[in-house]
Amino acid sequence: MNYDSETENYSYGTVVWFPHNEAGGREYSAEANGESVEVYADGVSIYTAADNNGYDISLTLVRVTDDIDVDWLGNVIDDDGNVVEIANNVEAPKFALFIIEETTDGIGLTHVYYNCSVTNRPNNSGATSEGSGFDPQFLELSIAARPLPDSKAVYKRMNQQELFTTVPKADVAALITASFTGATLDKPFRSDTTSYTLTAATGVEAGTIEVAAALPTSTITITAGSTAVENGGSFPLTSASTVTVAVTAGEATKTYTFTVA
Repeated sequence: MNYDSETENYSYGTVVWFPHNEAGGREYSAEANGESVEVYADGVSIYTAADNNGYDISLTLVRVTDDIDVDWLGNVIDDDGNVVEIANNVEAPKFALFIIEETTDGIGLTHVYYNCSVTNRPNNSGATSEGSGFDPQFLELSIAARPLPDSKAVYKRMNQQELFTTVPKADVAALITASFTGATLDKPFRSDTTSYTLTAATGVEAGTIEVAAALPTSTITITAGSTAVENGGSFPLTSASTVTVAVTAGEATKTYTFTVA
């Protein structure tokens, strides 16, 4: 993974899939990193939120490959093809981690963690056979999966099993909140529901709209009819008028409509 601090954009190279017999995954766990915050007033919880710092992943592989040595651990390969570890104290390489799981319905799951780095150097170990058969040794890695610097995206789960050649984008064109004054929605707001009816309060001629996008890098355009409205600004509550909110993230766009009853 490459990150340009001037443009605040990130990019990836071609996805490398490790052969099962060289670095096949045995097991993994992803523990959420972050603390919950709860605010009370008059003995009642009035605000609850979770601080999302990504995941702490424990990954067990069959054994290491040269790709992992270079792209994950920052080691080098000498002219004879041998792995050399150097104490250069540079920043750990960044990468996207794919994990594919089989499911009982045959569809499968593909997990993508966008901004990963290994947080521990793997230990070297070995054991001799003591007449009871071969005792396999496995590589255990601790990986920090953190939010991307620009979009803050952490993780994507897809209901499919596919050997991607490029990292799927985390562009999510969606609102996570939409609130109004002077009018009420006909149903609770959901990011995947794009059409709503607004009911104006009795005697109220203008309302305000305030929205928030899922990705902080999104562009939000709000119009009431053909008139542009600022986020948090007012609009007329005339019968059958429509407020439209267009959210653009990367190449994706989603439009929400709020029609005044």
